[in-house]
Amino acid sequence: MKFTIVHSLNQFNSLYESKLKEPSCLPICMEDLCAGWTTDSFYQILSRLTLKFTICAPLVIQKPEELAVFSNKFNTLHEVFKLFDTRGLSRIDGMELICCFAMISSGTLQKKLETCFYSFSLNEDPRISKESFCFFLDTYIRGLSKVILVTTDTFYPKHPNYRLSIREIELVANAIFKNNEDKLSSGEFYAYLQQENGPLKKAFTTYPTELQKAQESYRDIMSNRLKTLPFIKNLVYDLINKLDFKYPILRIPSLKSVQQKLLL
Repeated sequence: MKFTIVHSLNQFNSLYESKLKEPSCLPICMEDLCAGWTTDSFYQILSRLTLKFTICAPLVIQKPEELAVFSNKFNTLHEVFKLFDTRGLSRIDGMELICCFAMISSGTLQKKLETCFYSFSLNEDPRISKESFCFFLDTYIRGLSKVILVTTDTFYPKHPNYRLSIREIELVANAIFKNNEDKLSSGEFYAYLQQENGPLKKAFTTYPTELQKAQESYRDIMSNRLKTLPFIKNLVYDLINKLDFKYPILRIPSLKSVQQKLLL
């Protein structure tokens, strides 16, 4: 599957606005992998992956086994790898994955942005340059289009992968770095979003909120299943006890009785 270029954030938002799948806009494999993750727990995973942020996060992941740092759910990891490998190249973009994981985790937007900025920064500096911000925005949009389900989707997104045009990325970056700031912190970007009421704010508030809701919905479903399991077990046990075992078809012979019949 190839990328389709979208020429503005307004255009990107219009592709998803009021079209997200309910009650969850996430593929099941992403729900399963990220269930229960908070921004703090994901930060710890990311810290191990980057040796406490002394090395860069992997730009390319060559096989599902390399995702083992995130989870030991190997079947789920294979599904996630397939989800992101939309062009069938047997490799995926590590930064797309990290952006999506950060936005799915439960926590404040400020904490999610902080985690992303640490991933895109160098030399343990939590601030990023204008060039790194452009890379971050491009990666964020690409990653979103690979995981978000709309109402017409089933298990995986059927729509093309979208990529924001270079011109739009540069326009957004120029607006944020308009005073020729050398670097931008996650706190400064968060403050900028609070003052901005355009498509950029929507891109960084609507989707993280919906992704987190999807993750929490899945977690609640799994929690309720675990709560009902003892009830189902007791129900089956009571039903078996109430069955009339006078019918031969319902009798389960003991091993001793079988042996005795074999000896006759």
